[in-house]
Amino acid sequence: MGHEIAVEAEQAKGAIRGARGAEGRAPACRTRPSPRISPAIYGICVVCHEKTPMARLVAVPATSLCLSCAREEQRWAAVGAS
Repeated sequence: MGHEIAVEAEQAKGAIRGARGAEGRAPACRTRPSPRISPAIYGICVVCHEKTPMARLVAVPATSLCLSCAREEQRWAAVGAS
């Protein structure tokens, strides 16, 4: 699981590097969560209510799911698509 989070973080870093503008900075929307997200609930999975690991939040700042719940959602989506 740790390896998968690290891979996801590296992919996000690559996407951010690719989105950098002329100033060499990543857009704020790619580096910080939306200001509409309450600090009291940011980083808490909306499904299992567990803390989302910091590496996942760095990789996907606007995520509302921990890695386990995101995988489960993908599995259900794949089952529904077939």
